[in-house]
Amino acid sequence: MKSIPRISVVEALDHPYVQDCRDPEGEPVADHQVGIDAEEESATLLDDWRELIWKEIQNFRLCSRSGNYLNENPTRDSGVGKEPSQFLTKDDVDDDVVVRIVL
Repeated sequence: MKSIPRISVVEALDHPYVQDCRDPEGEPVADHQVGIDAEEESATLLDDWRELIWKEIQNFRLCSRSGNYLNENPTRDSGVGKEPSQFLTKDDVDDDVVVRIVL
């Protein structure tokens, strides 16, 4: 299978389309290669991305309530699920929101 040539990340960030929303001075550059896990790599459908975003939101809520989001070490007493009526479900997220996040 022949791959399709793509522009680099640097070329994409320099494209006029994104110039209005960039701040090159305030954009950190990673000192290592960022990996994409298999779950993200295999997400091809809108519902796949919705599920991944939903999981990330839930993980953030769990970790941020325990104060451990940056450590990625949530605790069991973080409070997730104590008041389900105050939370959105993944079905509450519109397709256009998912598309904007993914793009």
